[in-house]
Amino acid sequence: MNVMRKHKTIFVLALLLLCCAVTAAGCSKPQAVLVPDKVNVVTSFYPLYDFTKKIGGDHVNVINLVPTGVEPHDWTPKGRDMQNISSAEMFVYLGAGFEGWVEDTIQSLPKDSNVTVVEASSGVELIPAAEGDGHDHGAPAAGHDGKEHGAGAHGAHSNKADAHDEHSNEANAHEHEDHSPEAQPNDAQAQHAEAEDAHAANAQTSDAHAGDEHQADTAEGHMDPHVWLSPITAKQLALNIKNHLVKVDAAHQADYEANFDRFAAQLDELHNKYEQSLSGLPRKEIVVTHHSFGYLAKEYGLTQKPIMGLAPDAEPTSKDLMEINEFIRTNGVKYIFFEELVSDRLAKTLAKDAQVETLVLNPIEGVTEEQEKNGADYIQIMNNNLNNLIKALQ
Repeated sequence: MNVMRKHKTIFVLALLLLCCAVTAAGCSKPQAVLVPDKVNVVTSFYPLYDFTKKIGGDHVNVINLVPTGVEPHDWTPKGRDMQNISSAEMFVYLGAGFEGWVEDTIQSLPKDSNVTVVEASSGVELIPAAEGDGHDHGAPAAGHDGKEHGAGAHGAHSNKADAHDEHSNEANAHEHEDHSPEAQPNDAQAQHAEAEDAHAANAQTSDAHAGDEHQADTAEGHMDPHVWLSPITAKQLALNIKNHLVKVDAAHQADYEANFDRFAAQLDELHNKYEQSLSGLPRKEIVVTHHSFGYLAKEYGLTQKPIMGLAPDAEPTSKDLMEINEFIRTNGVKYIFFEELVSDRLAKTLAKDAQVETLVLNPIEGVTEEQEKNGADYIQIMNNNLNNLIKALQ
């Protein structure tokens, strides 16, 4: 009897250990949750998450929607994400057509939600996407006047509190900073080719734009959404976030202002480093994975040649590859840049054929597990990018 009891005890302990191991493996990274007594902010992808944490400091709890190591072009929100957005004090998305799912998300928010929806790119002067680059973020952009997407269906939020201004009044966030957003194209409808079950109503639209859409979508009016990759435009994103934090949580305005000023100074320093380091280099041409460095190239006099289009899964044609090889040969390009969150197979194949090498140029659409573990942030990754640009352009 004692032997049976002993075996039973061992079996139960083993079962408990197994359950603990399974639980630990499945829950090693617990899902972010809303925190009482803090300003809960949900951000659509990594740069906005990093900026918000820097500006909000201890007063905010920031939940980033796109998981670590996931490329945001292929991501759509699930039920828990929708719940967090509707229950938070702020939801910050980029706009400029980057998040193909955001229009439906805003439209589907409950009418009793008090969330302030912030289009971070409001006021940024957008640049056109290169013709024929396979843009598939959404429909041609309309006026970028600071108005929130989905304002008509979600205008009831304007009556909740002064801090929760109506989506159609985003431009007012710049009044005390003397930033008046210019009317620029940026009202993108959701037509993302990778949209899945989280938005069934949007899936039919997305299906119509799969496959050949990557190469055929050259319609006039598409704008480049990768505004965060220039320190100058990144500062405008940070300013918009700060202004809305002040509106939502005026009691901590002084802290938000001080944190923003500190971060803005870091961005100014970063801009000066880029300007001084790149201006004297003999080469200005870069070959990149996808068309994400337009703002950086414009700011510092570079010419980017993308292998793909605006989305990193937009496969190039044979003609595209021939043009890239000719570009490499003509301009004496020494390196092809690849990204860490997408396959480097094509970049390395091209590099081998052209007898050049590869380097990382990070579009900072997300971070890897290792980068997160090591505490890497926007400033550090941008500095790493600069070091690799200097190496490639010497």
